[in-house]
Amino acid sequence: MARRFALGLLALVVLGTTFAVQQARATPGSRFFPQTGYIVRDPFLATWQRGGVELFGYPISPELQEHNRSDGKLYTVQYFERARLELHPGEQPEVQLGLLGRELYRASAPPPDPRTMLSAEADRIVELLNAERVAAGLAPLRVAVELNLAAEEHSRDMADSGLISHTGSDGSSIMQRISDAGYAWARCGENIAVGQRSPEEAMAFWMSSPPHRANILDPQMQEVGVGYMRQDAGFGHYWTINLGAR
Repeated sequence: MARRFALGLLALVVLGTTFAVQQARATPGSRFFPQTGYIVRDPFLATWQRGGVELFGYPISPELQEHNRSDGKLYTVQYFERARLELHPGEQPEVQLGLLGRELYRASAPPPDPRTMLSAEADRIVELLNAERVAAGLAPLRVAVELNLAAEEHSRDMADSGLISHTGSDGSSIMQRISDAGYAWARCGENIAVGQRSPEEAMAFWMSSPPHRANILDPQMQEVGVGYMRQDAGFGHYWTINLGAR
């Protein structure tokens, strides 16, 4: 008796599922995919049809509610073998591809070396400096860990000692400082500036000075490091760029 009841219940479940699938198949703007057992409805279906299996693959999830990792907003999404489609009401296009590549890369990429991470001011100096080089037909400079360390130390030394010079408070030269930081240089140069309140002001000062400009536009230079120190006392802003080639 119990076995007959269980079989009857199973039959009802199968019939109910079959009826639901048949309804989905018969509903305009929806399609059932027997390959994976999921239904895709418009507007996702209309987007899927433009690329088909070759571009998107088969659906592998129902419609879901997920928070977007970029803006934190809640969206209706559906996953496919090769994509995630997202519904963005009021935007054009309304259905957009999710940023799966960026998300996967960020999750799998090694963390950045903290020694190569620049402050916003230092990063802007590199951007402005390389813009000047490119405008002059020269290759942009790469950021070097060792040059960063030496430049940061010299800016800090100038701020702490009040000595504004290419010679450190300990008597060190640019060559000594970058060598001590581990940079095996074949060519090197250094620009300093004090008092300039922004990267733009510091770069304008250097580009208006022939010796500093020559360092920045030296075609033999390959790498750069930037040191910036802010202090309430003294000149307030201390800038150093070390340039080099190995």
